[in-house]
Amino acid sequence: TIDENAYIGSDLFAFAQTIELNGLIFDVYAAADKLNINSGASIYRDIRAYANDMTLAGSVGRDAFFSANKMSIAEGEDTLTVYGDLSYESKRELANIDKATIQGEIKYSEYVDNDDNKNVVVDLIISAISTIIFNILIYIVLVFFAPKFVEKTKEYVSKRTFSFCNRYCIHNSC
Repeated sequence: TIDENAYIGSDLFAFAQTIELNGLIFDVYAAADKLNINSGASIYRDIRAYANDMTLAGSVGRDAFFSANKMSIAEGEDTLTVYGDLSYESKRELANIDKATIQGEIKYSEYVDNDDNKNVVVDLIISAISTIIFNILIYIVLVFFAPKFVEKTKEYVSKRTFSFCNRYCIHNSC
C-alpha cells in the first residue's frame, strides 16, 4: 500500500498479491493479482501494470500501459486521467472509458490467457535432456575413435587450468 502522503521520487517496482496506489510516484512498474490505482494516486510519468483484476483512477502524467484479465475504471467524480497515450489489454474493452480523460491515443487489444507455460517447461526439459544426450554421444565417439585425443585434451586442460590459477593467484596475492 502506498498511502496518499507518500512521495516516491523515482521508479516503483511492485510485485504483490494486492497493490493499492495513492500518493505521488514518478514511474510505476507493477504486477499483482489485484491492483487498485485510487483517485489519490498521481503517477508523474509512466505506468506499466499487469494484474488479474485492476481498478483504475488517479492521474498519469505521460503514458499508461495496462494488462489485466478484468479491468474497470473507478466510479465517481475522480476518475482516470492520462495525459499521454493509454494502451490496455483486457478481455473486454472498458465499458466506461468515456468517463476517463485521455489526452493521447487509446489502444486496445484483447487479453489472451497464456496456458503455454506448461509447454514451455516441457520444451526446456526436452532441450536440456537432448543436449546432455548429444554431449554424451560426442564423448563416446571421441573415446572410441580418438582415444589419444581425449587423453591429450584431458592432460592439456588440467595442466593449463592449474597453471593459470597458480599464476593468477601468485600475482594477485590470493
